[in-house]
Amino acid sequence: MPPSSPQASQIALHDAAEAGQRDCAALLIDRRSQVNAVDEEGLTPLHLACLLGKPDVTTVTDVPGIDTPAPGDLPGTDVPIADLPQTDAPPPDIVAIDAPSPDVPPPTDALPGDDSPADLPGVDVPQPDLPAPDAVAEDVPVPQDPGPPPATLGVVSPADLLAELDHKDFLLINVHVPYAGQIPGTDTNLTYLDVDAIAAYIGADLDTKAVVYCMSNYMSGIAGNALVAKGYRAIRYLDGGMGAWKNAGYPFEAP
Repeated sequence: MPPSSPQASQIALHDAAEAGQRDCAALLIDRRSQVNAVDEEGLTPLHLACLLGKPDVTTVTDVPGIDTPAPGDLPGTDVPIADLPQTDAPPPDIVAIDAPSPDVPPPTDALPGDDSPADLPGVDVPQPDLPAPDAVAEDVPVPQDPGPPPATLGVVSPADLLAELDHKDFLLINVHVPYAGQIPGTDTNLTYLDVDAIAAYIGADLDTKAVVYCMSNYMSGIAGNALVAKGYRAIRYLDGGMGAWKNAGYPFEAP
């Protein structure tokens, strides 16, 4: 029965050829190692030694049974064995562990506590949109001048009114209806129900001083508040009206 072809598997002789150990390879051959065994790539130990540039192993040619590769026998090449480069470089597809990648920058010694991403090359750190130091936010309301406080209806007592009549600088208006007499110095008699007529008499100047009165406080209060609502700022009413004035014994012009 003819001998079968050796099965594809890497044996110790392949390892000796790959490592360039000539003495070890010779010893293995002397101990009847399978010199024509092929590995997964279809290479015998001697083929592998030639491919990897191990000249010491390739000189083991005087051992019976070794098939010395002829030019063109190496898979994927037709270059003669003698022309193969003799080098200790690692075989193809094997990357040395200590070889740095050309695309990765070498590490730098960072200062203690300096882990700012802005210092890393190629890192763009977004900056917050801060307003200019002197910029004013558009949504901040500008304080407005509130202007003068709202006007209120003032009051004057009969005694104070009597004293002010000596140096009168205001309008004195009787708003009582029906007419029941008046205080001396009265400028006009207008019904409290016709506020527009009273305002027309006072005039457009909202700071014009005026005192309105009636028999008590009812009609003068209505007229006075209506004038204040129109914007007049110097309107007063006589406290107690003509009734309090007459009870105090002050001069009075009967109807």
